[in-house]
Amino acid sequence: MAFWAASRPLRLAVVARAADGGNTSRRRSQRLNQQGRTRQQGRNLEEQLREREARAAEQQRLQDQDELGLLPALEEEEQGEGEEEGGPSRQDQAMRDLVGKLRQWPPGEQEREPPADEASVEGNAAAGGVLGAELAGEAVGEDSEEEELPELPPIDVVEADYIFEEQTGQPPAAPGTPPPAPSRQATALLAIMQAGEAVEEVIAQHREDIDEEMLRLLDRRMQAAEQLEPELQEDVLEGLQLLHRRLKAEIDRQRAPPSLRLLDELLNILDPAGAGLTPTQAEREQRRRQAAVRLRAAFAGGITAEADVLSLAAQLGSSGGSQLADQLVADPVDPTQFMAECTELLAAAQEQQRQVAAYLQRLPEVPGGEDEEAAGRAAAQRAHLEGLLQERQAAAAMVEEVLELAQAVSRRLSGL
Repeated sequence: MAFWAASRPLRLAVVARAADGGNTSRRRSQRLNQQGRTRQQGRNLEEQLREREARAAEQQRLQDQDELGLLPALEEEEQGEGEEEGGPSRQDQAMRDLVGKLRQWPPGEQEREPPADEASVEGNAAAGGVLGAELAGEAVGEDSEEEELPELPPIDVVEADYIFEEQTGQPPAAPGTPPPAPSRQATALLAIMQAGEAVEEVIAQHREDIDEEMLRLLDRRMQAAEQLEPELQEDVLEGLQLLHRRLKAEIDRQRAPPSLRLLDELLNILDPAGAGLTPTQAEREQRRRQAAVRLRAAFAGGITAEADVLSLAAQLGSSGGSQLADQLVADPVDPTQFMAECTELLAAAQEQQRQVAAYLQRLPEVPGGEDEEAAGRAAAQRAHLEGLLQERQAAAAMVEEVLELAQAVSRRLSGL
């Protein structure tokens, strides 16, 4: 971690130096290109001088032959004209001097700027022709060209910290460091997702680890399934959504007071599937006995001596022992407070039931005729409200049954 924090300023300094040194590198490249062109022109000029020297040597040879009388008079005239044209001149001498200066540049100092003496350079331009004029223009205007170079745009630097925060939330570990172990919530969530039909038993085992962090993990898993696994079957996504609602209900249950948690457990005992189906008489009596045992344990602060062994055995076989373990460590609940809260909830459920029934009565009949779309919407709305009314009626009936059992258990415990 210390090495990673110390290396960050060095990386940023290197990037900043690269951004600031862009103009200097470009000017140096342009100066090298100009010097390369100058060297090429110097070589061309040297070749021209060699040709002129060869012609002058040939002219001298012809003059020597003329002095010996080996050439006719006509050739003398042509030779005289050749002397006037090909003999060495001041311009040729200036060009030789310029080539000599080019040869005198040290090979290791190619970046040295040519002399900026304006008078001497302009004199060489007048004596040496086009090449001298080009050198004069480059020497005089070099500084102005460097000032007129456009500035490079700043380099966009992406800090490593931002990448680490976006991808992993922390800087990478040092080489050889083992990866961090998964959290308890992640381990528990994996066990719950792989539980299959024993999901309720696994939820009871990991009840202490079910919290908001587990819900966030499940949310990210659902988002990844929707974005990265489009071929995933709809029933799998629906199963994840149901699991999310189940874990959310478990968190709400943990935050609720003991009396409401007891009511939730009793409702699950009386209607395990939560479907509101009408049980048989034998099933109903067995569920009522289990609910009575749970109420006595809650009112007495544990399993009492009057606990029905048969009911406990049936409960152990049906739920895998999770509810029985809850009874052994259950928080005590005051019977009077429990019945008061149940009565309040029953009144609220009955009020909702009356409101839904009244709204159903005010709904118009399903219109007939050619408007099939409007008729379909009205029929779907009526069916939804009727189903909601049935759910409210079933919930109110179960709360009434819990109140009846609580009153009976309370009277029996008071008579002891």
